[in-house]
Amino acid sequence: MEKERRREDRIRPAQQPKGKFYLSIGNQCHDVQAVVDVSPFGVGLRIDSAINNGTDINLKYQHEAIEMEVNGSVAWNKTVEQEPPSYLVGISLRPEDIESNILFFRTVTGQI
Repeated sequence: MEKERRREDRIRPAQQPKGKFYLSIGNQCHDVQAVVDVSPFGVGLRIDSAINNGTDINLKYQHEAIEMEVNGSVAWNKTVEQEPPSYLVGISLRPEDIESNILFFRTVTGQI
C-alpha cells in the first residue's frame, strides 16, 4: 500500500461541481472526468490520459459567469482499471498562489 503524502485534509465532493474543468499542459487539453477531492493545496482528478509526475499544469474552471484558474504540478498518478481506461492524478497547487487556491477551493466545494 502506498504511503499517504497529503499534509492537509481534502474534501470529497458529495456531487460533482456543475461547471466544466479544463486541464492544460502547454496547448494540450485533457478531459477532466471527475473531481475526486480538493483542498486549498491540491486537487485529485480523474482524467482521460496519463500525465507524468512533475508536469506543470493549468486547471481552469468555468460555470455561468464564474471563470477561474489555478496552477500546479502533478504530484502522483495512477491508472484506473476499467474500459476505457482512465487515470487518477494528484495535483499540488502552487503555494505562492494561496489566495487563488482558496478561492478555487471555496468555489468548487460550493462555499461561495
